[in-house]
Amino acid sequence: MDKCRKTSKCYDPSFVSETCRSADMHLLKVLRLNLPWARTFLENENLDFQILYLVRDPRAVLSSRRGLTWCSTPTCNSPSVTCSLLAGDLAEAAVLQKEFPDRFKFLHYDEICQNMTTSLADIMDFLGLSVQPEQTKLLQEKKTSEAKYSVHKNSLLQAQLWRNTTSFYDIVLPVQHFCQSSLQKLGLRSFSVEKEFRDLSVPALERPSKL
Repeated sequence: MDKCRKTSKCYDPSFVSETCRSADMHLLKVLRLNLPWARTFLENENLDFQILYLVRDPRAVLSSRRGLTWCSTPTCNSPSVTCSLLAGDLAEAAVLQKEFPDRFKFLHYDEICQNMTTSLADIMDFLGLSVQPEQTKLLQEKKTSEAKYSVHKNSLLQAQLWRNTTSFYDIVLPVQHFCQSSLQKLGLRSFSVEKEFRDLSVPALERPSKL
């Protein structure tokens, strides 16, 4: 896709369609697909595909959705609804991972950021692919954030920068109330006071997730 990066061909439907059809592997990113729908596809042995189910701290998720014009419905911006859907997905994920270990993999964003190199190797192994030099190089690149931290892209520190701008009372506390069981499953800390929440030296990830 180098041609796509250097020109405006990324916005040409004909070019993208032709390129995708000629590729040996297709990658599809889907947002907010409830996992019970995934079971239907996993049970179809005629379909050759795998699912990477990526979960992030629901407090960070709702923080990023705040103010987005397309996220105006309760299924998108309500802590109670979001937490209810997350709890259902985590329960289903535990079952799917046991039933389809070669086709379904649970991923925790914060855990990936804690050890990117190991996580990359694990994901690529699940997909039956080899880690490429370009991927390793990308993980080693640094960026300077608005908070004036110099961090590796997608590092654990960068994954926590949302805590600098998120409302503790409007988002954090409500999500912790409704998502308490899910936060525990994901090994995430609940913050009782705002001062601790703002202190990025206090990690949100306390332990490995346990579905």
